[in-house]
Amino acid sequence: MLAYEEIWEPLSDALGDIEYVYLIPDGVLNILPFSAMIDEDETYLLQTVDLHILTSGRDLIPNDYTRVKGEYLILAGPDYDSNSVVSASDLAVAQGKRSASLQVGIKGAGSGLRGLSFAPLPGAEQEGRVIIEQVVAGDGKSNDYFGNDAQEQILSNMTEPPEVLHIATHGFFLKADDNLKKRLLKAQRSADIHVPPPGDNPFLRAGLAFAGINTNAQFLGDIETTNDGVLTALEVLDLNLSGTRLVILSACETGVGEIHDGEGVYGLRRAFQEAGVAEIVSSLWEVSDAGTQALMIDFYRKMLEGVPAREALRETQLELLDSPEWGFPFIWAAFMMVGSYESSGFKVQ
Repeated sequence: MLAYEEIWEPLSDALGDIEYVYLIPDGVLNILPFSAMIDEDETYLLQTVDLHILTSGRDLIPNDYTRVKGEYLILAGPDYDSNSVVSASDLAVAQGKRSASLQVGIKGAGSGLRGLSFAPLPGAEQEGRVIIEQVVAGDGKSNDYFGNDAQEQILSNMTEPPEVLHIATHGFFLKADDNLKKRLLKAQRSADIHVPPPGDNPFLRAGLAFAGINTNAQFLGDIETTNDGVLTALEVLDLNLSGTRLVILSACETGVGEIHDGEGVYGLRRAFQEAGVAEIVSSLWEVSDAGTQALMIDFYRKMLEGVPAREALRETQLELLDSPEWGFPFIWAAFMMVGSYESSGFKVQ
């Protein structure tokens, strides 16, 4: 209730009876679950205000992107322990590089991710399969990848952007590593190429886990980054997603990152927006596997029935709020959507 009193209550008088509100947060407010703020009557903001969260004022201006109308691309439940993503010969070469000097560029930066390890997410695969059934039942087209097939290179090899991209896996945002930063700076003193080390570049510390990450983690930085099992936010910037209507990052902490006042959050959410995506659904904290599955399945059902994505998410959260099992804000408020003016369903003539 304190957050409501400090942040939203001062706006209430100015808003009056207005229920639909465009919101452009700044600073730490970028990662605040506004919908979960509660007033003195114990009513959540989700129940009284229809929030449309934008990144900046430019999101109110129509853009030149032609929205893609096509397939749903779904990657869910990767096999993190797969040993067939990178060849044995490439791993052997990488192991031999351990005694060599640290490389520069993205490969060198990738060594800061060594040690990553992720537990299986059986609920993520189940979530993906149920969504596919819904898409097919609605006469939609989909390409889907699970287990060992849910590899990072599926995204980098796309020839056409999908209409909707759904990724159900582990996400992460690592803290700046000062020790690594010092090692990289030292290695670069005599190099011709200078790149920001991970301690300075949040796009290298945010990522999504794909098949083979647990097997390849110890070799990150010494193997090719296009299919090493981890997709960093920096790599997202190179994806072919111009015109993609919606990206759903059904993973933990995909909405967090390094906060820059006046510029937003530098992490996965920002990277997908810069890659040309109209709307992004991301999470603000570690989410419940079962709760996420319940939210996503109902969200897709509404969306495939023709409800605009932003409205579908809000309606789903309202229904979960009334659920004895999923009515806790920890469950339904974890995911937020950020999008453009046109994503609201309005068209500027």
